Amino acid sequence: MLALCAECHTQDFAARNLADADRVEEQSALLIEEAKQIITGLERDGLLVPSPGDRPRHPLFGSSFVIGPHMLYENLSFVESRFFQMKSFYAPTAYKGAFHQNPDYAHWYGNAPLKLGLSEIKSQALLLRKIDALEKRIDNLGQKATGEKNKEIEDLKATLRDLKEQRLKEEITEQEYQKRRNRLLDERGL
Repeated sequence: MLALCAECHTQDFAARNLADADRVEEQSALLIEEAKQIITGLERDGLLVPSPGDRPRHPLFGSSFVIGPHMLYENLSFVESRFFQMKSFYAPTAYKGAFHQNPDYAHWYGNAPLKLGLSEIKSQALLLRKIDALEKRIDNLGQKATGEKNKEIEDLKATLRDLKEQRLKEEITEQEYQKRRNRLLDERGL
């Protein structure tokens, strides 16, 4: 490639610009990989809607989760559809624009929407995880309210009383008391 570019440009100019374009391509790949890891985590935790099992079967992979070059682009969750756009359009536009010496095109049509897409995926993943946590807490409270876990509630109350006594006797600090109390409540979905 350097020899081809050097036909019209100086060797140093061509080498420098090709190296810059290589870095744009590497950075784009890192953004795509970060998005892929987030989506894979959401799928592992059952937070994609619709889930891969609720979709029409993939012609090659059946009901399994597919993210990458063979993913379909229909009936996907929001984060998967945004990933498809990032991988198929924005990342290639970013590095191809850089290789063609068009920084304006590389940025506005490639890099900017690529980074915005990753931001949207992160925000959506956070929202999905918060909703999941709230649903689990509500389910947990519902079970406890029906009396199925009265023993567990009484044990928790006793543990919290013991913890408060330790605080009042100054065996632990207020900060340590709050930390342990919050951990106990979180473990039980309260």
